[in-house]
Amino acid sequence: MADLRARIPDFNLPIFNPQTGMMNPVWFQFFLKLFDRTGGSSGEPPDLDVIISTQSLLNSAVQIQADAAGFQDIVAQLQSVPLLPRMAQFYLGDVAAHGVQVDELLHALVTTTAHGFMSAADKVKLNGITGGAAVASVSGTAPIASSGGTTPVISISAATTSAAGSMSAADKTKLDSITGGAAVASVSGTAPIVSSGGTTPAISINPATISGAGSLSASDKIKLDSLINGLSASLTASVTTTNTTADTSILSLVVPAATFVVGSVLEARLMADISGAAAGGNLSIWIKVGATKLHTLTVSLPAGATSGIGLRLNMLMTQRSGTTMQLSGELVTAQNTLLPVEVITTVLNGFDASISNTVILGWNWSAANAANIAIAHTALMKQEK
Repeated sequence: MADLRARIPDFNLPIFNPQTGMMNPVWFQFFLKLFDRTGGSSGEPPDLDVIISTQSLLNSAVQIQADAAGFQDIVAQLQSVPLLPRMAQFYLGDVAAHGVQVDELLHALVTTTAHGFMSAADKVKLNGITGGAAVASVSGTAPIASSGGTTPVISISAATTSAAGSMSAADKTKLDSITGGAAVASVSGTAPIVSSGGTTPAISINPATISGAGSLSASDKIKLDSLINGLSASLTASVTTTNTTADTSILSLVVPAATFVVGSVLEARLMADISGAAAGGNLSIWIKVGATKLHTLTVSLPAGATSGIGLRLNMLMTQRSGTTMQLSGELVTAQNTLLPVEVITTVLNGFDASISNTVILGWNWSAANAANIAIAHTALMKQEK
């Protein structure tokens, strides 16, 4: 025989679930017991087979955990029983909301604003987070710097001309003072500077002429340097030659290429003393260009010994063409002791003005004798024109 005892639920248990609006299962069982004991709506005694069938279906609904299709089938059967269509809905609705279910369609998922069941995706995400996960250390890449650790101090270094960084207030002020989009619109030139104009101009300078300023050509620079430097050379100490027949250089002057032009003049001067043994031979005084002697003057010693005879040489060499020079001058000894005044007028070949030349003034004895002594006290070579 069916158990028709009806126990009153706890006083603090609500009849309806405030979250779902469905009847609490305990109260549903209480009311069902009362209904079973008092009979149906017609006052007739309850049909025990219907009560037993209904109770069996309810118990099955509570036990169902995985078979959603079976659950729906039980709902359909309960709703077909005339005595309990609404009560079955209340009871099974509450089971759907709070029972152990696996069908996601029977659950309300949690959201960021309402409680609910966790989705599979959220569970995967939660499992991917290491337990107790936290920042272990913070580092920085220049210009960002970090003191490290779990409580780092983060900073940024100031920008320099070679490294990125934070902008200083002074640099910001300077930047703000520059008009936005500022750029060179066009570049012009004032003679002798020439510009093609526009934002990518070609800048050039005209060569200087005798009537207009401009750039200095390489050849003009050589000529100018020769004038500034005086293209001159002079003795800073006396040169003595004795007891040797070897060539002795008294003074030399380097004449750069293209320095001499037609009409250019080179002056050479020599002041010396000569002493010699009796019949001691000759003293040759010469002009060389490189290793080539262009002209030689000879002083012959007398039969008797001589001592400290003064000698003076003055020469002018004028460029006549690209490779020839006119030599003019005189060689004089004191009181014409060794020779009469010798006047020199000759054309020198082999001076190529298009290349650099070294002009050398020197001498040599024809015989080696300890008494043969030539001392150059003063010598000078310079470009006059």
